[in-house]
Amino acid sequence: MKNIDPILQSIMDKFNNEIYNLTISDEAPLIEIERGMRISISSFQELRDIFESREIKNNENEIHFFKHVKPFVLGHLLYFYYLRQIENNMPIGIPENKIKYLCKKAKCFSRYLHQHREIYYYYKSGDDHHDMQYFVRSNLSIRNYYYHQFSMLDSNFSTTWDNIFAEFKPMI
Repeated sequence: MKNIDPILQSIMDKFNNEIYNLTISDEAPLIEIERGMRISISSFQELRDIFESREIKNNENEIHFFKHVKPFVLGHLLYFYYLRQIENNMPIGIPENKIKYLCKKAKCFSRYLHQHREIYYYYKSGDDHHDMQYFVRSNLSIRNYYYHQFSMLDSNFSTTWDNIFAEFKPMI
C-alpha cells in the first residue's frame, strides 16, 4: 500500500517505537511481556477502529492491510501471548527440565508450520499471485474457512490468510 492512510501509519509508527523500547529481562520477564501484550492489544484495537471507520479505496490497499499491517500487530500480540504461556508454564528448578519443556514447545511451533507449509511457503517467498484470493474480503469462500475459522466469525475484519500470517510471526 504505497499510500497508506496517515492515521494507520501513525499507529504503526507508535506501535513499532513502543515495542522496540521493550526490554524483557530474566529477573521479571512477565512485567514486560504483559506490557507488550497491552501495547499490542491497544494498537490492534486502534487499527481496527480506524479500519472500520474508513472505506478501503482499492484492492491493493486492502491486500496490504490484511497481508502486512494487521498480521504485523496481531503477530506481536500472539508472540507475547505465547511467550507469557511459556514463561508461566516453565518448570522450576533443574535446567534440563526447562530445556525439555522448551524443546517440546519448539516442536509444537514446528508442527504448526508443517501443517500450514503451503501457506508458510507463500508467506516466506513473498509471492503475490494469490493475494486477491487470500487477502480481499469479498473473495472469501466457505471452503477457505478451513485455514482459519476467525475469517468466518469476523469477515469484516478478516480474510482467509491474514490470521495465519499473524500466527507465523511469533514462530519464526
